Amino acid sequence: MRPFYLKLDELYPHRKYGCLGSKPLHQVKIDWQKDFLDVYRNRKKFTFVFHSELSHEDNYYLSPMDADLLAYLRYLKESKHLDDSILILMSDHGHRYAKTRSTLQGKYEERLPFLGIALPKRLKDAHPIETKQLIKNQNRLITPLDLHATMRHAAEFFTPQPPPQHQENTKTTSKREAGVSLFTPISEKRNCAQIGIEAHWCACLAWQSLSPLGTNVKTIGYYVVAQFNAQTEKHRDQCAELTFSKLLAVDGYAPSTKILSFKASADADGRNPDFSDTMSAGYRLYRLTIETLPNHGHYEVTVQEDIASHRLSMDINSVSRVNAYRQQAACLGDKLPHLRALCYCLHQKSEEQKAVKSGSGASIK
Repeated sequence: MRPFYLKLDELYPHRKYGCLGSKPLHQVKIDWQKDFLDVYRNRKKFTFVFHSELSHEDNYYLSPMDADLLAYLRYLKESKHLDDSILILMSDHGHRYAKTRSTLQGKYEERLPFLGIALPKRLKDAHPIETKQLIKNQNRLITPLDLHATMRHAAEFFTPQPPPQHQENTKTTSKREAGVSLFTPISEKRNCAQIGIEAHWCACLAWQSLSPLGTNVKTIGYYVVAQFNAQTEKHRDQCAELTFSKLLAVDGYAPSTKILSFKASADADGRNPDFSDTMSAGYRLYRLTIETLPNHGHYEVTVQEDIASHRLSMDINSVSRVNAYRQQAACLGDKLPHLRALCYCLHQKSEEQKAVKSGSGASIK
């Protein structure tokens, strides 16, 4: 429905938020999907529907959709569409805006989106081992790549498979690229580093709060702002140079001392660990929330410090802007979308400046 929504914004630029005439826009999408399922009831099909207008700026507006979503789920069950279909209900992230995003809960919600999977009874009866494994994996660390592998695996349940033929596999595919189906075992010891989740997005690390008054962490704050300005340097005729204002929060992380000192098992049964290894951590991670001026921007960023050389590094693409920038980057137009969170146009409207100072608005990454 992408062409439909693009044309909708073009034809009705001043329509009421969340509506198309007198009808909620999410209901338009639900009705479209119901028609699709009814028309192709006896055909194999795959449908993906994504709605964000009500919740993208503020979760407050999402509750009016609850009753309609419940009615749709009941329709799927009562019309027996779920008798031979797998239903996946998911989000791409949780609440990540304004004051909520500034809390510990907000940090976790941004990184831990909801994922729910409903299987038809006949599939559960035909594949009890896979069903049991899916339930077991609900408390495992997974990525969208695993969900993709799961959907490919699920397709095999509904499609007769030809007899296996011996064929040399000349294609090299890493486990990270392929993902792991949730219908198969996933280790409870799986960690972010093993599956390519950067530290900034990892919810499994044991972060410890540090004092924002420390000289070292302030130095890191200045380093971060310097990286921001390097991104907008070529557009200084439009974007103001940002300055470091203050540290709002800072956490530190280093590899566990027990992991570093573990050498081997001291007994044959592996029950008594030998912690005599003298390995030292080669790096330290800092997760900072800083404020910059003149845009009063709040940013969350993870910085890695090489302990031996004290050299700092960061991934500019993993920076989170946790308060709204609204029209601050309006001078860029539709160009350079990756700079909008960092660019504060030299010419700002007075209304926008007042809104920024009051802290109003939603966060945009």
